[in-house]
Amino acid sequence: MPQQHESGMKITESCRDKGITTATFYRWKRKYSGMDAKQLKELKSLQDSNQLLKQMYADLSYPPHP
Repeated sequence: MPQQHESGMKITESCRDKGITTATFYRWKRKYSGMDAKQLKELKSLQDSNQLLKQMYADLSYPPHP
């Protein structure tokens, strides 16, 4: 979507096409600007791994009651 904006499409039009708010657009822009596709994939992979580790820790810390 940032590519659409950079090509001259208005932000409001881009957001409407994708079904997001302009606030979401700017939040994502602030968070992810400057990252290329490889970096975004690596970030997603690290987030997934972190979530898995958190779930494993929670499972070990709070065993189910019999």
